[in-house]
This record gives sequence, C-alpha cells and structure tokens, in this order.
Amino acid sequence: MIRVRNTLAVLAFTTLLGCAVDSPASTPTTQQVNVTLYSTYATQPLTRTLTNHYTDKHPEFSIKVIENSYDDLITQISDGSAEYFMSSYVPSNDDIWAAPIARDGLVLVTHPDNPVSRLQIDDIRDIYSGHTTQWTSLGGHTATINPLTYQTNDDLYREFHRLVMGKQGITSNAQVIPNIQAMIQHVSTTPNAIGYMPLSQVTDTVKRLEIDNILPNQSTVMDNIYPLRITLFVVGREEPPAEYRAFFSWVQSLDGQTIVSQNYVALP
Repeated sequence: MIRVRNTLAVLAFTTLLGCAVDSPASTPTTQQVNVTLYSTYATQPLTRTLTNHYTDKHPEFSIKVIENSYDDLITQISDGSAEYFMSSYVPSNDDIWAAPIARDGLVLVTHPDNPVSRLQIDDIRDIYSGHTTQWTSLGGHTATINPLTYQTNDDLYREFHRLVMGKQGITSNAQVIPNIQAMIQHVSTTPNAIGYMPLSQVTDTVKRLEIDNILPNQSTVMDNIYPLRITLFVVGREEPPAEYRAFFSWVQSLDGQTIVSQNYVALP
C-alpha cells in the first residue's frame, strides 16, 4: 500500500539563528531570508494568516505566497519549479512528503430558506451522482436540486470525492463553481442549490447541514465526531531545509497552533 511520508509529525522547533551557545559579545547580524510558499486556493486564507504572523515575529524572514490549483502545484513540485505548498488533499504517493498543519471540516451548505436541515452521506452521494434530483425526496420543497461543485483540479473536489463519492462520479448536471467565495455567493442567492466548502470559511449567509445527525462545528471536528473531516498539509518532494523547516516547526508549535485554532481546528 502506497503511503505519503508524513514525517513532520513533530518538528523540533528551531530558527535560522540556530541554538543558543555561549560566545563572546559581538554586534549581532541578521541575515535576510526570502522563501516562496505556494498554496491551493482553498488553503490560501490559512497560509496567509500563518505567514503574516510568523514574519511579524521574525522580520528577517520574508515569505512570498502564491496561489494556484492543486493539480498545477503537484506538477510544479514534480518538475522542481515549486518546493512546498499548502493543501487540503494529499495523494497516496511515495514520491510526496507531507506533514499536517491543521484540521477542518467539509461542510454541505444550502440556502437559509431550504427546509432540509440534515442529510446522510448516502443522500449526498445520491445527489451528486444524479440519482436523487428532487428536494421532495429529502423532505424539502417541490424543486429540482441544483448541485454545485468545483473544478476537477481543485483539492476540495478531490477531498469531496475521497470522503463522499468513492468510486462514483459526479453528475454532469452539477454546476462547476470557480472558488469558495463564488460558492457562498451562489448558494446564498439560489434557493435550490447545494454546495460544499471548508467549515473554516462558512458564513452566516448560507445554512450548514447536519451530516449523519452531526452538526459541523469546531468541537465535533476536534472530537472526531463529525464524519467529513479534512486535514490541511504542507506538501513537498522531500523534508524541508532549514529556511523552510523553521517556519513549518513554528506552525506545529503551540504558538502556531494557537493561530490555527482561531478559525480552524488545531492538531491533536
């Protein structure tokens, strides 16, 4: 069985300045360090929050963040044009190194006026495979269900497939939405729509659904009760060198996880 090398489970917290040692007093010198960190569109909010907090604490450290689709980033990692990126999906591939940085939930959302408040995972699969097309089948109004999804090169699309669809494909009748912000806008203004997005980015303009009778929130994700849980990773081809390792170590530290927990769920 192919497994991702999740070897950064607990990194020793180090900085580029190294360990403290006894040495004669001297004028301190700080070398500027510049790195580029890539991010999928879905993980961009967390990536920017963490990099901003870290560079505020370490002004000698500059991190340029660039967003791209998951598929393009995997290609860039493979050809060496990118070193590391943040993602909510990781392939089962021995050539990929990955380490967890945060947890989140994958939430099904509808228009606030939709009377349906809960679904089973089988219901979701039937909707997105095209087997269930009417809201009345699920206790809703007499209306055709408008399922919304993301592009196939998106990490959220891949996680949804992994968690919900399995080997079943998504119906060609599903409307493709370009990003999470557009998903929120479309669901909040379309009474018969259903979509999915990270718990961390759900707004009060849409209604989150109970899944298998469990309401998605930070507590149910933290307690491993909510069934559609996702992990955010940093992904690369190999273990990070010092200039990246310092930042990734901080992200997994108590300080970094305190920032994570503001909108996401910290690592256990």
